[in-house]
Amino acid sequence: MIEVLFEERTVLLKTGSRTYMIIADLHIGFELDLKNKGIRLPLQTDKIVTKLLDLLNKYNVYGVVILGDLKHSLLGYNRREAEDVRWLVEQIYQFANEVVLVPGNHDSNIEEILHGLGVRICSSRGIRVKNSELSVGLFHGHAWPSLRVLSCEILIMGHIHPTVGLRDSMGLRYIEPVWVRVRVDKNDLAYSVCKHLGIDPGDDPLVSLKMAQGVSLGTKWILIMPAFNPFLSGLMINEITKVVRMSPILSAVGEHIEHSEVYLCNGTYLGSPRLLHTLYGI
Repeated sequence: MIEVLFEERTVLLKTGSRTYMIIADLHIGFELDLKNKGIRLPLQTDKIVTKLLDLLNKYNVYGVVILGDLKHSLLGYNRREAEDVRWLVEQIYQFANEVVLVPGNHDSNIEEILHGLGVRICSSRGIRVKNSELSVGLFHGHAWPSLRVLSCEILIMGHIHPTVGLRDSMGLRYIEPVWVRVRVDKNDLAYSVCKHLGIDPGDDPLVSLKMAQGVSLGTKWILIMPAFNPFLSGLMINEITKVVRMSPILSAVGEHIEHSEVYLCNGTYLGSPRLLHTLYGI
């Protein structure tokens, strides 16, 4: 049902006869923000769109699901940013029948920008996809996912643009984008969800949550995607304290992030953030 395309920074999600391509964190218009800070970078939207269309053509998907931060401006938007976002979506429709957006924290006013294009804009708390094999929850990561999403076995998110800091033999540091697979302890997650909802977790948070909300937590894994936009900076996964402050669900899984699995975008397994911190002192 799920195929991770490491180098392409995408996930293929098959449900029934349809295949969806999942991407996250395009941040269209980020160059305009850099310009305001005195950094001049040529517009990269053409390159991002070309890469995406090549993938859509290659994998012949039915639809595209964008896990937030389609645009870059936190508050509002400027004309060029809106034009580029609309153009990108129009280009996607040349190869896909459906575009779904799960909004992120940068997607303010996105309904206004996308008006009339037919994009299905969902709740920022995520969506649930299920077939006979398993259920998958899709969300951006800046806000708590819904209980319906948390009932899924696998969660896929973006938001933090995960990277890893490494040092070479000369002691020089370099940064690489990565994929992160986090194992979830259901009891720890249920405890945090209970606290978030104002429910007494009692001796068994899973039971308390089910009794109060009628929902059973099913989450076993969280997959954190790298940003689809290759020109963005990111959060180093081996800086655990910063990572958990960026997302409520990552804060909820806490120490389990230290023991998660980190993969480079060529599929190379690097180890856990804790091991990387020990080896490279970053």
